[in-house]
Amino acid sequence: MNKNTNDEIIQEDHKKFAVNALFSIFNSYGIFIYQIIISFLLARLLSQELWGYLILATSIIFIILIILTLFPPALTFSLNFYIPRYLALNQNNKLKSMIKNTLYLKLILTLMIGILSYLIFFFYSSFFSYSLGTHTNLLLILAPIIITEGLSTILISIFQGFFKFKIILWLTIIRHSFNTLALIFFLFMVEVVTIESIAFINMLSSLIPFVISCCFFYNLYHKIEDSEEEKNSFRENISKITRYGAPLSIAVLMNEIWKQIRVLLIGSYESTDLVTGYNISINYSNISTNAATSVSAPLTTSLSGLEAKKERGQINIVFNTTFKFSLFLLLLLTGILIFLSDFFLFIVFGESYLTFSYLIKIYSITIIFTVLSNLFIPLLNARNKTKFLPFNTFFNLLIIIPSFLIGLLNLGIIGAIYGLIFANFVTFIFQIYFCIKIGNVTLNLFKIFSQYLIFLLSLGIAIVLEIFVFNNLRYGLTQHFNLLIFNELETLALITFLGLYIFLTILLKTFSFTELEFLETFFGGNKKVLNLIRKFLVMFKKITYRNIDS
Repeated sequence: MNKNTNDEIIQEDHKKFAVNALFSIFNSYGIFIYQIIISFLLARLLSQELWGYLILATSIIFIILIILTLFPPALTFSLNFYIPRYLALNQNNKLKSMIKNTLYLKLILTLMIGILSYLIFFFYSSFFSYSLGTHTNLLLILAPIIITEGLSTILISIFQGFFKFKIILWLTIIRHSFNTLALIFFLFMVEVVTIESIAFINMLSSLIPFVISCCFFYNLYHKIEDSEEEKNSFRENISKITRYGAPLSIAVLMNEIWKQIRVLLIGSYESTDLVTGYNISINYSNISTNAATSVSAPLTTSLSGLEAKKERGQINIVFNTTFKFSLFLLLLLTGILIFLSDFFLFIVFGESYLTFSYLIKIYSITIIFTVLSNLFIPLLNARNKTKFLPFNTFFNLLIIIPSFLIGLLNLGIIGAIYGLIFANFVTFIFQIYFCIKIGNVTLNLFKIFSQYLIFLLSLGIAIVLEIFVFNNLRYGLTQHFNLLIFNELETLALITFLGLYIFLTILLKTFSFTELEFLETFFGGNKKVLNLIRKFLVMFKKITYRNIDS
């Protein structure tokens, strides 16, 4: 294969990654938009206390789903690793045998755990009454989700491995559209809405897209053509999955269970309504984190394909470009969210929810140091270095858990969030070191910390102006023009932040000329969205590097 042909293949891989990353981002932000609508409806259908019970019951279900990822270990990540490798090497027989064998095994194990969980919820309901009070029947209603979600995650990982992120987007639209329409019907047509009926809607919202995804999978699987190599046996496939996935599943298990335990701890030491506030804060901050987490799956499949082709230099370029661009978006969105948080609470949930204003703002800061960690995992997955992940996760939790607990026990939920900010910053420093030493990538530390400096400086100036100047001016204008609905919209502070953030990013040349050109190749193609992004990058490059002939 000559160099020009190889370069064309690499450029095509970059375009495929960019297109599927966009679908993944649309999927994540689509989920958030639906969640806003659903939250708006739930706030008018349920009290804060009842909503808190629903969140706690859902957390218990998700803890079981996390445990289910151990059987077999981290199957979703393993399929994300092996499917693109087999596709890159045209080993379709091995691909089909792996999908078939792992799916059969997952089906058996999911049914066993799902039925066992239902029996536990039924016969030992009193055990869960400490957290759920008289609403332990929620677990029986939500229990089928263990089976539908347990199998759906495998089907979705298969779609991801085949770069079928558009299918995943449609499944998301179907799922949340049904949920939204059902809640709207309840709001206007049902006089008395119970928490159990809401739980039943959530269960159906999981079941319907699962059935549709089974149809998509059947069609996809039967289109895979046979190849010449021999199929792997059941034992060989499970051995591959176990060797790759076992350490990864341990890392995922520790991390995800800790997330759910945090909710339960807050529910134990604080009032139930603060559980609702904490959950709102998490969902709200997901707007920012989606800038990084949305590209994790396409990044894993893309890097895995490059690793199979021994394109190590391209891995470094793709990882660095993705990291810097994701960090830029995450910091930009976090600043926007901070100044829109009060307006968001007022419009979506109502005036009574403004008590969560400070909570939601400081929680937004906790996620700004997590972007590298979110990309470090797909990097190690693609390089087949998953054995390091349990140690990395355990090390991080040794810092995070004490910081969270000390804050919670001494200062309540606000102290717990301050503890998370401190812990995330410390672990971020270690993630930089691990990326360089274990992930074998180079990082420009000056550029990384300059991005954080730009963000903190822009945010700090905007907050100071909001407190001493804009706040009184805004209230005066809204009172004068009788636009009280905009009392909570910190428009001037938001404009100040955006102006400073973009100006300083251009002034300090956060993105190099070469990086901007490389991003343009990522977004090549004829799709309208890709053209818009490419035009923005060209304009940004011309403004930043006016003296360079582009």
